[in-house]
Amino acid sequence: MRLKTFVFSLLFFSLAHSLWAENVTVQGRVTDNERKPLELVDVMVSGTSIGTSTDSTGHYKLTLETGSQTISLTFNLLGYKQASVTAKIKNAEARINAVLQDSVTALDGVAVTEVARQTGQTQTIDPTKASETPGAANGIEALIATQAGVTTTNELSSQYAVRGGNYDENCVYVNHIEVYRPLLIRAGEQEGLSFVNPDMVESLQFSTGGFSAEYGDKMSSVLDIQYKQPKSFEGAVTASLLGASAYVGAKTGPLTQLHGLRYKSNEHLLGSMDTKGEYKPRFFDYQTYLTLQMGRRWQIDFLGNIARNSYIFRPSSRSTSFGTMTDTRDFTVYFDGQEKDLFLTLFGNLALKYRPTSNLELQLLASSFVTRENESYDITGEYWLSDITGGNTTNVDMGAGIGSYHQHARNWLHARVANISHLGEYKAADNVLKWGLTLQQEKFKEKVAEWEMRDSAGYSIPLRSDVMAVYYNMHSNLRTTSTRVLGHV
Repeated sequence: MRLKTFVFSLLFFSLAHSLWAENVTVQGRVTDNERKPLELVDVMVSGTSIGTSTDSTGHYKLTLETGSQTISLTFNLLGYKQASVTAKIKNAEARINAVLQDSVTALDGVAVTEVARQTGQTQTIDPTKASETPGAANGIEALIATQAGVTTTNELSSQYAVRGGNYDENCVYVNHIEVYRPLLIRAGEQEGLSFVNPDMVESLQFSTGGFSAEYGDKMSSVLDIQYKQPKSFEGAVTASLLGASAYVGAKTGPLTQLHGLRYKSNEHLLGSMDTKGEYKPRFFDYQTYLTLQMGRRWQIDFLGNIARNSYIFRPSSRSTSFGTMTDTRDFTVYFDGQEKDLFLTLFGNLALKYRPTSNLELQLLASSFVTRENESYDITGEYWLSDITGGNTTNVDMGAGIGSYHQHARNWLHARVANISHLGEYKAADNVLKWGLTLQQEKFKEKVAEWEMRDSAGYSIPLRSDVMAVYYNMHSNLRTTSTRVLGHV
C-alpha cells in the first residue's frame, strides 16, 4: 500500500512540474570595463551545467526550461574576474548584460641567464668554484680535472693529463709568464701546494688543444691565469685539518697589493693508507702581486713566490690481501729506514706596461725561476707472502714466499730559468693583432744516485756468480745550459 502511494505522489509532482515549467530565452552582451565586447566568455546557469559562450561581438543567447521567476548566470573568462548576475523573467524572456573586470596577479621576478659559449681556442672557467670542488688536492687543478678530456690518476696530486698526453705537456701561465713545478717529485704524497693560489685568481682560461702560438711549444693543454687587482680592502682566512690559508688585498692610491699565505699538511690523511708509519709532510707557500699605476699610460707589476715543501716518511709496516675467495694471499712487509725530501722554489716576475693609445698595449717582462730539490732515502723491507686457506686468517701457510729488499737514493737538482720578453697587442675594429719575442736561458744541474737490492729466500736477484748485482741501478751527473729565442705573431 505504501509503495503505491509513493509512486502515485511521484507521478503527481512530475506532472505538476511539467505543467508549471516553461521555456525561457536568456540573452545579453558581455563587455570589459572599457565597454569593448569580449569573445569566448563562458556563460553558465548558476548551479547547473547548462551554458554557452559569447560570439565575436560579445553577444550570447541561451534557451532553457525553468519554473522559477528569476535566473542567475555566471560569467568566466581567463584574465578577468568572475561575475554573477541575477535577473527576473518577464514573458518567458530575460536580458542579462555583464561587465567583467580585469584580473591582475603579481608574479615573482624571473632571472634569465645564459652560459657563455666558447668562441675562441680557450674556454672560460669560474675560479670561485675551486673552493667547492671536493678532494685532498683541491684547488684550480682539481677544477680543471672535471673538464672533458682531462684525467688524473692520483687524488693526492695536482697533476693532470689531457687527451692521453703526458703530465709534463701542460702549459701553465700566470700573468703571461710560464710557471714550473718541482721536477723530482714522483709520488702524490710528496707533492705539496701547486703554484696557483685560488684566492688570488681573477680569471681562468683553459684549452685542451688547438691553442695559439703565444702559449709556447707544449702540446697537450694550456692553463692561462690572471691574478686580480683589488679595488678596495679585502681578505679571507680558511682553516681545516689539512692546513690553512689566508690572503689580504688592498688599494692605496696608485698602488694595489695582494698577499697570500698557504700551509698544508696531509699527515692525518696519509696515516690512513695501507703503508703504516710516521708521515711528516710540511708544505708552505707565500705569494705577492703588486701593481703600481704611474699615470694613465705606465704600469709596473711584480709577481713573487716562495715555496718550501718538506716531506719526511718513516715507514713501519704494510699488509695487503689479494686473490679470490678460495685462493687468498696476504703480503706483509716490515720496514726500517726513512725518506727525507726537500723542494725549495723561488719565482719572481717584473713587468712594465705601456699603453700609448686605447688600442695599443706594449709590455716588457723579466722573470726568473730557481729551484733546489733534494731527495734521499734508505729503506729496508722484509716481506712475507702467505697463503690463507679457506678464507680463514688462522690457517696461514708462511712458506709461500719470504725475502727482503733495500732501496737507496741520493738525488739532487738545481735549476734556474731566466727570460726577458716583449709582448704587444693592437686592436683595430673587430680584429686583434698580437706579437711577442722571448729570450730564455735554462741551466740544470742534476745528480742521481739510486739503486735497489732484492733478496728472495737468501738469494740475491739477479743471481750472478761473478759480481754482487742489484735489481735496479741508476747513476747520472748532468749539467746542461740552453738558450732559446721564441717569437710569435
